[in-house]
Amino acid sequence: MKMPFNGLSLLDYAINASLVLSNVALVKQDRAGVITFEKNIDSFLQADKKPTQMNLVLETLYKQKTDFLEPDFEKLYSVIRNRVTNRSLLVLFTNFESLESMQREMPALQKMAKYHLLLVVFFENTELKLLIDKNASSLEGIYLKTIAEKFVYDKGKW
Repeated sequence: MKMPFNGLSLLDYAINASLVLSNVALVKQDRAGVITFEKNIDSFLQADKKPTQMNLVLETLYKQKTDFLEPDFEKLYSVIRNRVTNRSLLVLFTNFESLESMQREMPALQKMAKYHLLLVVFFENTELKLLIDKNASSLEGIYLKTIAEKFVYDKGKW
């Protein structure tokens, strides 16, 4: 989630999208909450529709800092299973770097999807596409284009 593009990190994009989704839910008189995690659960804001909820969501996400560690999806599942009692729409922003990393986490994602409606949002690196589409005119350009193509190929196998 630390990969930057267009001046923001993927974490920044996830936070912005979370704020928009939360606002839409609250305007429609639905409940919104937030869970952020890495190795541990960083924050848990219980879903609610009270008038101050949007401010709480904003504060929770504003304080979000990360060390960009490998996330623990099993721990996330455990917290969701124990603390989110109603069937809910869960929107999970993530960026798996390889097929293997996604396959490692698939059992936890499947368990979450058994009890909730799980929407997993994968980020596409648009800067890689620009590198691939660009004509390479130097040895460095060829190198960068080749690495970008390999990265997209490895990630695109799934």
